[in-house]
Amino acid sequence: MRSFLRQIKKTNDLFIVKKRVSTKYEIAAVTAKLDGSKAALFENIKGSKFRLVSNLVGSRARFGQAIGSKKSDINQKIVRAISSAKK
Repeated sequence: MRSFLRQIKKTNDLFIVKKRVSTKYEIAAVTAKLDGSKAALFENIKGSKFRLVSNLVGSRARFGQAIGSKKSDINQKIVRAISSAKK
């Protein structure tokens, strides 16, 4: 995941929030405001020692990038994965 975060940071698809935020409303509000345009990395969460990322694969382009596929090939790749899944 860290390497993917570095990739989307390079392509300006990552919005980094350094300000201290609450999990109650602020994280959801920021994520909603971005409306899928960028992933959001929250670095300072009130009451937590962990960081949080939201909307990581919220666009077809980022989803394709995450699975190593072009946007135009995503559907085929998903169908192949489902077809070859063990039952």
